[in-house]
Amino acid sequence: MKKISRKQWLGGIAIAVMILLTIIVPPNRSQITEGSTFSRSPSGYAAWYDYMETQGIKMQRWKKDIRNPDYENKKPITLIQIKPELEDHIGYWEEDWVNKGNNLIILGVKARPTPASFSSVIPTKSGDVKIDTTRRRSYTQSFPNEQLAITGLMIAKVQPNPDKKNLLGDEFGSIIWKSQDKGTLTAVVTPYLAANAYQNESGNFKFLAELVTAAKTPIYVDEFIHGYKDADSQKSEVEKTWIAYLGKTPLFAGAVQALFVLIIFIIAQNRRFGAASAQSSESINNSQAYIEALGSVLKKADRHEFVWQAIAKAEQKKLQQKLGIGNQDDQQTLLNAWVQHTGRPKADLEHLLNAPKTKVSEQELLKLLQAWQQVLLSL
Repeated sequence: MKKISRKQWLGGIAIAVMILLTIIVPPNRSQITEGSTFSRSPSGYAAWYDYMETQGIKMQRWKKDIRNPDYENKKPITLIQIKPELEDHIGYWEEDWVNKGNNLIILGVKARPTPASFSSVIPTKSGDVKIDTTRRRSYTQSFPNEQLAITGLMIAKVQPNPDKKNLLGDEFGSIIWKSQDKGTLTAVVTPYLAANAYQNESGNFKFLAELVTAAKTPIYVDEFIHGYKDADSQKSEVEKTWIAYLGKTPLFAGAVQALFVLIIFIIAQNRRFGAASAQSSESINNSQAYIEALGSVLKKADRHEFVWQAIAKAEQKKLQQKLGIGNQDDQQTLLNAWVQHTGRPKADLEHLLNAPKTKVSEQELLKLLQAWQQVLLSL
């Protein structure tokens, strides 16, 4: 089995921590200020909200998910949704909610571009309304039951007429329209109808004010879609997370225990418990190092006779000590004592004491060592 290296352990732990942080820590979602009544940027609606208060029109900021059945209103209301991004289409949920008697006004519904000028001023009973978009919804698409004259790509000029569901439009198509069942659904092609950038366009502010008060029901501005949530919504979202769910089950205790085991395992793999011990340094034998170096040099130089002489002197001293004649350097005395002690001829020892006069091979040197071993063992 291949042993896992320390780098692989650390890399695996780092990846696991990143995954846990990604799951446990939710991304910090900032508020989407575009279209919010809290925003005073050009695309915000704070100025129009202040205008409504000065007119004595009471509005409330809605900070719940209107699609959540827990927040279903019991009485009809008017809800304004100022989309930060254009809505592709009016969905089933919106139609169903309106059929319950509610009124929904959506600012920012997608429509096709037309040859209309980007900036248009359209006169209404509320005053001139400035529209900055070339997008229009065709009258036949907005009102399929009506027959309108079409010339090429241009729709015949139709004056705005509330009785025919078109609330604002021009010869290029409808800008604001509504459909009605038990409640009303009003759609606007631009999300900037009464944005802060149009504070000097009194007709825009007044037109939207009359639009939202027409149903005479409580008025709410949807701030939930801009990231603003009340305490109940935040609590509900937290309770729906899988971590909160695990916290209510025995699995949470097991997960905590597994985390502690992992921490202990990491500590055990990276350090030992107890006081650190100093590493002992090995002592160097200078004599041995010198002998090994000298032997290497002599071997390369092929000077085995020099080694022979050195060995003979050293072994001679050992032999003298064993024979009890001290450190006398008299070779004849040593030979006589050795013959007397062993009864062997002088020649067996004499040729070991005298170095050869010619070069010797490595094999001959090995035989010399073996002969000296036999001499010392015979005593």
